Amino acid sequence: MLYQATTDTRIGLSYRSKMRINANGTTTLGNLPFGLAARTANASTTVTLPDTAIFSVVHDLNSQWQLLGDVSWTGWSSIPSLDIQNSGGSLPNESLKLKFRDTWRIALGANYKYSPKWTFKAGVAFDQSPVHDAQYRPTSLPDGNRIWLSLGTQYHFNKHATVDVGYAHLFLKNPSINNASDLTKGTVYGSYQASIDMLGVQVSYRF
Repeated sequence: MLYQATTDTRIGLSYRSKMRINANGTTTLGNLPFGLAARTANASTTVTLPDTAIFSVVHDLNSQWQLLGDVSWTGWSSIPSLDIQNSGGSLPNESLKLKFRDTWRIALGANYKYSPKWTFKAGVAFDQSPVHDAQYRPTSLPDGNRIWLSLGTQYHFNKHATVDVGYAHLFLKNPSINNASDLTKGTVYGSYQASIDMLGVQVSYRF
């Protein structure tokens, strides 16, 4: 939904509902000791992907400057665990406790129209992680809260063609892990160090 609040201000609101996904496949347990053969079983799981709500505002300060902001909420608590049912074999069922929390993302940005052909962009965002405790941080998802810093530019070749170039750096607080596995009866303990750089190029042509 988009609402034209004033001649210079637009307000948007969107919502995407939850989605239930059923997946089927095969579980294989290999590299067994004493030369034992690999074990397989039919596997299935059901995951409810979260719903998302986004509130956004765009305001034109003047003919050159444009300010943007949005707040989004994601209901990650719809995934408390990932449960895999194994059948048709001797493998036990598996359950990965996640206990995801609902998250918020807050973003602010600005566009500067330098000329009819060039527009420069910048933005910053805080992105909350659904993983909130070292006890439930899986080794496959060493996630943590993130701060985004992004820069970009857009060039208009003509009324039909444009090219966008963007760069973003993600600052992550070093997440720790202290995850005990019911399956292996062991504990993974430690911390991660991570940073992410992303570069994107997009070419658009309008007929």
